[in-house]
Amino acid sequence: MRLLKQITTGCQICVDPNLKRLVCFAGVWHRVKPNRSRRAQTQLMTMKIFVDCTSIVSSELNTGIQRVERNLIDALVRHAKNSDLELVPVVCFDGFRQIDWATFMCKGSVAALGYLYGVSVRAKELNRFRRLAEAVFPDESFRQWLRANWKGRKKPLLAAVLGPIVYPVSLIARWFKLDKKSHWYHRPARGDVVFVPGSSWWDFDDFTARLGMARHDGAIICVLIHDLFPIMYPEWFELQHVDRFRSALTRLVSVADVFIGNSKSTSSDVSRYLEGTQDPLKARVGHIYLGIDHAYKEPDSQVRPDLMMLFAKESPVFICVGTVEPRKNYNFVLDAFDAIWHKEGAARLCIIGKKGWKADDVVDRIEGHLRLGKSLFWFADLDDAELEYCYRNAEAVIAASLAEGFGLPLIESLREGKALFASDIPVFREIGGDHCHYFSLSDSRTLVSLLERALEGKGGAGDPGKTEEFSWCSWQDSANDLVRLIENVDAGET
Repeated sequence: MRLLKQITTGCQICVDPNLKRLVCFAGVWHRVKPNRSRRAQTQLMTMKIFVDCTSIVSSELNTGIQRVERNLIDALVRHAKNSDLELVPVVCFDGFRQIDWATFMCKGSVAALGYLYGVSVRAKELNRFRRLAEAVFPDESFRQWLRANWKGRKKPLLAAVLGPIVYPVSLIARWFKLDKKSHWYHRPARGDVVFVPGSSWWDFDDFTARLGMARHDGAIICVLIHDLFPIMYPEWFELQHVDRFRSALTRLVSVADVFIGNSKSTSSDVSRYLEGTQDPLKARVGHIYLGIDHAYKEPDSQVRPDLMMLFAKESPVFICVGTVEPRKNYNFVLDAFDAIWHKEGAARLCIIGKKGWKADDVVDRIEGHLRLGKSLFWFADLDDAELEYCYRNAEAVIAASLAEGFGLPLIESLREGKALFASDIPVFREIGGDHCHYFSLSDSRTLVSLLERALEGKGGAGDPGKTEEFSWCSWQDSANDLVRLIENVDAGET
C-alpha cells in the first residue's frame, strides 16, 4: 500500500535578462505609519527576513495562491544568495522552525513527508481527519470514496477504522521532518521581518498569535494580501468560510505592520477596509505586482495522452483556468458556448481547475452536459507542465471572473502570445491594459461575438500584435521589489 504522495513542485524559474519590464518597483504607500522604525533604533545590521512557508508545505493544491507563493519564495531565496539579505524559510506550527526550502519543494518521499507533517498538525478536529487520511492514502479512487462517505455518523466510524494507520504514519512524518533538530527553532528579534506570502494567517487558528509574539519582541510583520473577497462578496462563499476569514482578518489587523497587495486594486480594497475598522497599528498599505517568466518548455512526454489528443484535433480549443467556484463565472462562459454550439460552431471549451465551494450547480451542468467529452472538457488536477502545454496550444484564453485580486491567467496567457478574452473589471484593465479583448458581464452575447470572430479567423478581437508586444516583470523583479518595499518600511520611509 502506498502511504506517501509526492508534492507537486513549483516550476524551475528561468529569468530572462532581456525581458523588458513593463512594471517597475511599485512600493507606493497608501497610508503613512508615523511609528518609529524598530530597526532604526538598533545598530546597522544585515536584514533578516523570516518567510512563512506554513500554508505551502501543508497543501497539495496548485491553485493561484500556491503558485504565487512557490514562485515568490523561490525568487526570494535566489535574491538572498546574491545579496546581504538573510532569508530564513520557516513553518509556524509550534514556533518558528526553519526548513530547507529546496528539500520541501523537491519531488520524492521527503517532500511527501513534509506534506504529511503539515496536514497532521492541522488534524485536531474530526472534520480535518479526512485530509490527513487522504494524505496517507493518496489513491484517487480511495479519496473519492472517502469524500462521498465522510458525512454524519459515518465520520467517527471511519476515523476509528483508519486512525490506527493514519496517526502512526503522521507521527513518523512529524519526527522525520522537523523534530530531529530542535536547534532550528528561531525567535524573531527586534528589527527582523516576518513575511507571510500565503494563507497561513487564516488557515491556522493560532498563527496570528505567533505573529503577535514576534511583534512583541520587536519584529516587523508584513503580509501579502491576495484579496478580501470573503468579506467583500460573502454570497460567493460558504458561511463558515466567511466567518473564519473575517475573524482571522480582525486578528491580523491587530498585529500586522504592513499589508502588501498583489495589485493596486487589492491594496485599495485593503485601505478601504482598514479605514472602516479600528486599526491600532496604523498599518501601511502598499503593493507589488506578481511576476511571470518565460514558459517552461517541459517535454510533452510529461503531458497525459488524453490532454494531448484534445489539442491534436483541428477544431480550436478555448481554455478557462481557475477553481470552479462562483467568482470565476463559469455559467456565463457555458451560456456563451451553448449559443455557439447551438449554431453548430466548432469551438471546444476546456475548463482547468479543481472543484471549489458553492459550485454544485455549475458542476452538475458540466457533468450532465451533452457535449462533455466531445466539445466540453474539464481537468481538475493538471500539474504545471500540463498547464503550460494548454496555454501553448490553446486558440485563446477566457477569463470571465466577476472579481480578481490579480489574475495570473492573464499574464500567463499573454506571455504565450495568445488572444485573451477578459471580463471588463477594473483589475483586468489594470493588469491587461490594451492587450486584452474585453467583454461585458451584463450579457454573454458580448463573449459570443468574440468567439465567433475567432472562429471566422478574424483574430478573435483585433490586432495579433497586441499580445506579441506584451511584457511584464519577472518573479525575480517581484522579489526584488518586495525586498525594497520592506527596506523602505525598515528605514521608516514613506
